[in-house]
Amino acid sequence: MRLSSLRVFYPTARPPLRPPASAEIRQLDYHHDMLILDYYLEKHTARRYREGTPIMARWGTFPNAFEDFYGYVLYVRPRIENENHILRLTCIGAGAPLREPTEGVYTNSSVEAVATKVALSNNLNIARPPDTHVWPLLVQPRNATQFEYLVECAQRLGYSCFIHNTTVHFYDPVKVMLANESSVPVLRYRYGRGNQYLGDIEAFTPTSGQLAKHPLRNVVLAGVDLRTKQVVELSSRDLSKQQSLYQQGRENLITEFLTGQPIQSLCTTRMALGGQTRTSRWVTSARVRARGNVRVRQGGGVFITGVSKQHDGLWHVDKVTHKLTTENHPQKWSYMMDLELLRDSEPLERQAPPLGRRVRTLTGDRVVQTNRKPPPTRLVKGQWISTHPSVLTVAA
Repeated sequence: MRLSSLRVFYPTARPPLRPPASAEIRQLDYHHDMLILDYYLEKHTARRYREGTPIMARWGTFPNAFEDFYGYVLYVRPRIENENHILRLTCIGAGAPLREPTEGVYTNSSVEAVATKVALSNNLNIARPPDTHVWPLLVQPRNATQFEYLVECAQRLGYSCFIHNTTVHFYDPVKVMLANESSVPVLRYRYGRGNQYLGDIEAFTPTSGQLAKHPLRNVVLAGVDLRTKQVVELSSRDLSKQQSLYQQGRENLITEFLTGQPIQSLCTTRMALGGQTRTSRWVTSARVRARGNVRVRQGGGVFITGVSKQHDGLWHVDKVTHKLTTENHPQKWSYMMDLELLRDSEPLERQAPPLGRRVRTLTGDRVVQTNRKPPPTRLVKGQWISTHPSVLTVAA
């Protein structure tokens, strides 16, 4: 028998706490995972949960499909809802320590290597592709947190970046989605008699965009050549001009007007153009309400079928909110999810996932498998960490 529920396994309580009245797990790209629990207000519940308390919850459809949440209590707030006194716990994922502001300067390093150093130094795993490009200079702004800088680096390359429990995910979502297309969750849209939905999808609403080429795909970076004092433009569609400049040995110092980041070479400029092109590739979006599925995550993919010829196919999950409610009975849970999906306008080409890569980590070389499960999580001195912080390679 499949039974949806959510159970809090840590902190333990004597006597055991009543199950929460409702729960939400919010997962959004470029953000920390969030867990929101609503308890009917009881004195021992308020005493048990303090701000900063480590928490571990397991949710999903038991006994086979479930997911764990490791994190910390961020806020504890009482509220009134339908004349009931509710204690709301807002929890943040295990990557919360990355919210501390730091400074850093990295020379002749790849963005992937910087992300790896940040993750492993905080006892976290990281899922990332092999190094793509060495940047002459990467500077973390003053007072910026480590996670904010990871997000900035990810957006520079057009990557997804989020932290799921004790694993930092940092990769091109389209390549990873296609490499693992056979395991992408499928959501079916089907209605029967009496307007009763029989599939997984309850509502599908396209929100914006047309299946046409996006005008921002042709990106132009304009800057000033510090030697000739002339304005120079490099276009993502004018590769012949870039190549001719390179062959003539005229690699100019270009300053990108959009972000103010120095670009030291044409090769680096191409990387910046590629990142902006990937960032602007999502031209069609949709909102979906469907039955809950723990395999649906932000940064991943979902296959929609039964809606229409135009909208069926592979979509990128930008945001998912898993909602569980008890329906006034602790043993009868309702599990639904709200999705925000994005889609590229151009056909997606299949890519075979790499079988294994040799990646240099802070502890030496090791061969890791593409779809290997991350090491388990443990609690040490009040902080959730990975048992063996390591690097997991993904499709490049």
